[in-house]
Amino acid sequence: NNKTHLLGGKLIEPYPGLTSAEAEYAGLLLGMEYLAGLIRKTSAARHNAEVSSGNEKASSLCNVPKTGVIVRGDCKMVVQQMSGRARPRKMESYYDHVQVLEQEISQFCDIRYEHVPREENE
Repeated sequence: NNKTHLLGGKLIEPYPGLTSAEAEYAGLLLGMEYLAGLIRKTSAARHNAEVSSGNEKASSLCNVPKTGVIVRGDCKMVVQQMSGRARPRKMESYYDHVQVLEQEISQFCDIRYEHVPREENE
């Protein structure tokens, strides 16, 4: 199943000093928060179905195979930081926030980051 899912966008008001890395992290956070919300909602729905069917012993989503998630971005620095190939310095608060979400998501999804050159990014 090679479906591509696009998540829309978020308007970031430009301000002096706004970097492409900040914009990229804002988009990454939007997607990660959306994915974490989907996982929480799915997990809660399955748990409620198990409880109502009397099958409380089954652990929600424990037997569901992991899904692959590819995060593509055109800011090489962000992709390298999230892939563990570079250390975040000025973007540490963004990085830390994504790491918390990634930890939650990674229980159900294998996440991979790919750099897309800006001129090839649609």
